[in-house]
Amino acid sequence: MHVNADLADELIDMAEEDLAAQGPIGELVERDPRFKAWVERVMTDPRLPLSLAVWDDGEPPAELVAAHAILDRHDLRLAEIVDGHGWPGRALVGEDGADAAWLLAQHCDRHHSLREGWLEAVADAVARHDADPRHLARLADRIAMINGDGQRFGTYAELDRAADTITWLFPAEGSLTDVDRCRREIGLPPLRDDLQEPEGAGPYRYRRTTAAYAWPSHHPLDSPSPAE
Repeated sequence: MHVNADLADELIDMAEEDLAAQGPIGELVERDPRFKAWVERVMTDPRLPLSLAVWDDGEPPAELVAAHAILDRHDLRLAEIVDGHGWPGRALVGEDGADAAWLLAQHCDRHHSLREGWLEAVADAVARHDADPRHLARLADRIAMINGDGQRFGTYAELDRAADTITWLFPAEGSLTDVDRCRREIGLPPLRDDLQEPEGAGPYRYRRTTAAYAWPSHHPLDSPSPAE
């Protein structure tokens, strides 16, 4: 299968628009005390993402309405892409396109049932080395967070380096040993190793700033075909 460059570009453009839309929300928090108070109030629930919080103070700010509109449009377009092509992995849209598809799914809180339906396809893509195991881990834990379940892969955790202790940002499904076993099964290092990485590193394009987050480089898809 040849990379669909047009589809890859579309996914990347959507992901970048998604990220850019967060800027005005952050600026609004800084300049609008009413909005800041609302954010602080709704964010007391660590499992509730801001995109699902209900505005309850008159007309919502234009920036919030615009951000929600972007998310809704992207969620539904990603659903069309998955319905038409299957999960857009690296064989179809290249590594950057696959990263973008994951980021869009990760932010698909407003259409959560769609995202739940994609999880098996992402797992299948990981098994074929067509998606990054980190995409699966983060997506599965995001779904667990929204559903009120325990996280399996520890992607919502923090390391206190001074005390050498791990804090779950919401409960894990089992012990650290159980989490590390789940991570090992899909090809990820122990959680403690990952938590040593810089906070800004991640499985998305230019956030792959360390060796740990580099796209796996020795997969069958990396081998040239006989025709090349």
